[in-house]
Amino acid sequence: MYFNIFQHPMCPAQISHTHARRTFDRALRTLPPSLHFRIWPRYLLWSEAKGGSTTVRVYRRYLAIDPSITERYTSILLSPDNPESRPLEAAKLLLGLARKAAKRKYTSPEGKSPYQLLGEWIDVVEQYAEEVGMGIEECEKNTAENKDADEAEAKAVEMPPPPVPRSTGPLVRMGAASRHVEGQEPYDEDTDPISTRKLNIERIIRRDGLDVYSDQAGRLWTGLATYWTKRGEFDRAKATFEAGIASVLTIRDFTQIFDAYAEFQESFISALMASLEDPSEDDDDVADTEKELDAQMKSFEELMDRRPFLVNDVLLRRNPHDIQEWEKRVALWGDDDEKVAATYTTALETINPKKATTNFHRVYVNFAKFYEEGGVTGQAEPDLASAWKIFEKGAKVNFRTVEELAELYCEWAEMELRHECALSLCYLKPPFNTYLGIMTRPSGLCSAQHMCPRIPKSAITIILFRFKLDSSSRSSYGHSMSI
Repeated sequence: MYFNIFQHPMCPAQISHTHARRTFDRALRTLPPSLHFRIWPRYLLWSEAKGGSTTVRVYRRYLAIDPSITERYTSILLSPDNPESRPLEAAKLLLGLARKAAKRKYTSPEGKSPYQLLGEWIDVVEQYAEEVGMGIEECEKNTAENKDADEAEAKAVEMPPPPVPRSTGPLVRMGAASRHVEGQEPYDEDTDPISTRKLNIERIIRRDGLDVYSDQAGRLWTGLATYWTKRGEFDRAKATFEAGIASVLTIRDFTQIFDAYAEFQESFISALMASLEDPSEDDDDVADTEKELDAQMKSFEELMDRRPFLVNDVLLRRNPHDIQEWEKRVALWGDDDEKVAATYTTALETINPKKATTNFHRVYVNFAKFYEEGGVTGQAEPDLASAWKIFEKGAKVNFRTVEELAELYCEWAEMELRHECALSLCYLKPPFNTYLGIMTRPSGLCSAQHMCPRIPKSAITIILFRFKLDSSSRSSYGHSMSI
């Protein structure tokens, strides 16, 4: 009942401030710990009503014995009604909760997951970028200082724990009662609310975010880029957006980062255009602003033009053995023969035949036709030797199905017939000359199938029949087949 007097609106300041605090402290010192639960709720409510440093000191004392209300304390620190906002302390407390929750050492009273706690921490970082985080130079210096520790921690996580011998028992202290000693967490200045050192946001997001919650990469990369934007480090923000786009594996994450990147570019361009309308700008400043505006407009247009390629990159990173996506990549280059040839070469070097999707042989066939037809537009000189080499390389591939190899041989044979150079190549290029030479014998069909058991008998028959046709009889054969 006596404590209720301190919260009465008519209570004088001499009693409701210093006298009240000393009374609460005297009660905690006098009463046994079993009765403290009757004091602390009133003490905390009284401190919230006073605000400022009083709230901070009282809550810090209570959190030392019961950290379950840390989330409430962080909301008080960030409350707009709080005259002394402490975003750095709130950020460190939230980061500590997120790390403990990830290790299953903390359960949120509000049922929040570890990622939700980390998301709240990112919201604080975005809103109070200057007060919470380090600059670029400080971040790079701090990252270099902790490089060895991060590598050691990564190796420790990858290595399995050593086996515990069965004979190992609890530690027995000589001359004292046996007790269980729990290992304490090492001191971390990033989670110490009393420390005034700012946080290395980039390192924390990579360690506690991207390395743990890879399925939420879009939100994490966007939060990091927003942090640099709020600090005015626009080049660093662009580099962060580019790094995020180049590393995500899902279209959802890519869309989230790309939309934020485009919005950042648009807002930057709008700010530059608004500065040009300011009449107080000098001529030299106007010229520099116009030059920067032109560069940003060009960068924004290039970003929009790159979007189909970036989407294709995401899908190929997720599955580098997707034949359809490689064909889309080739189509995106249009009439650029150098890029098309480089894409086909990269695809053949990357795709694993055992993991490839359907129609892997079409990559070899289309690549060979690219050289046969003289590029995409047909303006270059046909290169039959390169097309022949591609078919020869494709014939040695261990495709997933026999039909793909048969189709490859059929396409190869049709190319030879189109250019009427099959017989000359048969005598010049092993081992295909040996293969056709066996087929021209009376028992050639059986021998050919014995040499290449993966090729169906029907495919061998078609290839043999097509290669035996001369130029005069091929037209009648095509007419009969059409009938």
